[in-house]
Amino acid sequence: MSRKLSPALLALIAAAGLAACERNPLQAGADALDAAQATQARQARNGKVNAYVSCFNAMDGDVRKGVAVYGSWMQDPQAGPRGDEAKAFGPGHVPRQGLDQCAGPVDRVLTAEPALPALDTAVVRFRDAAKALEPLFEEASRYYADDGFRQDAFAQGKRMHPPLMAAITAYGEASDALSSQLQAQIEGEQRARIAALEQSEGRTADFYHLSLMADAKSLVERMAERTFDVAAAERELDAFDALAEEARAQVATQDGMADRWASFNSGLDDLRRVARARIERTRAGTPYTQDEQRMLDNPASGLAPRGSARAVLEAYNGLVERANRL
Repeated sequence: MSRKLSPALLALIAAAGLAACERNPLQAGADALDAAQATQARQARNGKVNAYVSCFNAMDGDVRKGVAVYGSWMQDPQAGPRGDEAKAFGPGHVPRQGLDQCAGPVDRVLTAEPALPALDTAVVRFRDAAKALEPLFEEASRYYADDGFRQDAFAQGKRMHPPLMAAITAYGEASDALSSQLQAQIEGEQRARIAALEQSEGRTADFYHLSLMADAKSLVERMAERTFDVAAAERELDAFDALAEEARAQVATQDGMADRWASFNSGLDDLRRVARARIERTRAGTPYTQDEQRMLDNPASGLAPRGSARAVLEAYNGLVERANRL
């Protein structure tokens, strides 16, 4: 499994029904019923997708960080401990919040309509893989936390490693599959909703919310690699800045929205700042200092160097958390 952190996933907003135009009363009534049924079906699907998004977001980041920490001290994580390492760390714990979020809330919608066979299968596979990891993470973490590897020259660590790596690989495959399925659902709904909102209601708070998050994801993906098209990224960021400022001004005039958007605006500002720093550092070709490289090499570090892809990803993930609370 790749040790790179994954972007958090954006929850889908509830769909509002559209008012019918004036026409034959019987036809209008039929159209209104059709619209209400379509809205109900969309809300049911979005509710299911959102439950799966909450499961994924509560689980995946912590598990991937744990895997990165566990592999960080090994010369070859696939082969496992050599037995002469001076230091070693366990993977930590599978997050209790993630296990809980992937249990009851997922069970309540798993068999509900509409059936989404590929997505329903993917979330069960993801949940089962995470549950299988839990005792293996716990065992390894206890062993390394208690310095058991110093007492037995990694004998138990070497025995634990193959089943742990097999479970990590299975989890990584399940995580990637669920993330791909969810992204397809989210992006399809997002594009349709943005177009429908602008056409029917204009540039409302919901329009800005969805549009900004779609643009933010595109921006983060562009800057994820070591090298990228700086000029294209700058144009994209300039457009993102303009939309964020337009949203700030427009939403402030909408009843009850200014306070609700305060946290979201703060997240937008954070992402804009770190994305600008990423562009500037990449354009200048500024290498990482030894201290900054140590930050990047330490997956458990809560710090990310200014202008790094990790700083952009962490700002984006923070923005997703704020967006999901709107």
